[in-house]
Amino acid sequence: MTGSVASPFRQPKAVFAVAFACVVSFMGIGLVDPILPAISHELHASPSEVTLLFTSYLVVTAVAMLITNWVSSRFGPAGGWATRCSSPLPWR
Repeated sequence: MTGSVASPFRQPKAVFAVAFACVVSFMGIGLVDPILPAISHELHASPSEVTLLFTSYLVVTAVAMLITNWVSSRFGPAGGWATRCSSPLPWR
């Protein structure tokens, strides 16, 4: 061995984009989960109804991920349509 150590921070930008997307997705789940008892109380819902509500939220999230995956694959790599639309800067 030559003594060179691979740094976990020297990754392609796509790795960081996927990691960020995962964090945002898990944050979305983590924001809904703690308020389920309050939702149950306000709606006078049974535990099974609240479970169905949370499950439907997760299914909608999964379908949205599939759709956004298709859109990102269809409209190209970074610097394409999605980057220009989400950027707060004018068209580059």
